[in-house]
Amino acid sequence: MARIVVITTSPEMGEQGRIAQEAQALGYDFCLLSLKDFNYSIVNGEIKVEGYEPRKGDIIITRAIFKLLHAITALVSYYKTKGVKVFDNNLLNHKYSINKLTDFIKLATYNIPMPKTYHVSYFSMYEEVVNNVGYPAIIKLTKTGRGKGIYKVASKEELDLFIKERESLIDSLGLDPNEKEFKLKKEAERFVIQEFIPYIHDLRILVIGEKVYCMKRIPKEGDFRANFSLGGSVELFAPDQKDIDLARKALDAVGLTIGGVDILITQDGRRYVLEANHTPGMLGMEEATGENITKEYLQYAIANAR
Repeated sequence: MARIVVITTSPEMGEQGRIAQEAQALGYDFCLLSLKDFNYSIVNGEIKVEGYEPRKGDIIITRAIFKLLHAITALVSYYKTKGVKVFDNNLLNHKYSINKLTDFIKLATYNIPMPKTYHVSYFSMYEEVVNNVGYPAIIKLTKTGRGKGIYKVASKEELDLFIKERESLIDSLGLDPNEKEFKLKKEAERFVIQEFIPYIHDLRILVIGEKVYCMKRIPKEGDFRANFSLGGSVELFAPDQKDIDLARKALDAVGLTIGGVDILITQDGRRYVLEANHTPGMLGMEEATGENITKEYLQYAIANAR
């Protein structure tokens, strides 16, 4: 029987279980290959990874790979020499699943409307940048998703506290001055600073090939982040053509055929793209639309595996 193999470093994500259900419903055997702990051996030129032995006809789907990307993409390329097909959503070309720094540049190259965005190398530069975008400002990690690592600072005091907490973490390591300076620079570079956009609608538009789905995201009480994975609620939303065109243009910019585009719509009708997600969640969209998004995703991946 043909086999679907999902390679991931995030086996705990709920989407993995849904993919297993739909794969089996379509008549496939299913294997979830977690490389969260990446152990392998090379003996007589053969690469062995516990839990998976490639066989001709397998269809590998790479999904939610957030570490060891260069090694894992090299492994997937090796599996392709064994007669398997792969759907990677351009991961083997990008060599990243989350890299906001790179994606923001790609979006800007395509003239995608975005909040004012700054990336600087030193905490000493943060105050000037935040003054440029204005309070409140958003500070977000460049390599996390699902709403994690996003902060809202509403005043200089909150910004100072944000910086002090990170400097204290570095101080606690007991490094010599040169090492401390290096670590502080690396810590400051982990974030981007963006203006906060007051909005009336926070949309997630999910594109799977020619199919488009849309939901409105609503933050839970007391939180400014609207992510479903953080307890936000969702409801069906009918996007107009300009929303769909903007989402497709954003995915073209970053080079994806499947992706989730986050769009804010302001009171006066302006659109801002927050980011294009390479590994979009599907559970929230299924709840909002009542449709079997996972099946659509899986069928598209199977049809486009190469």
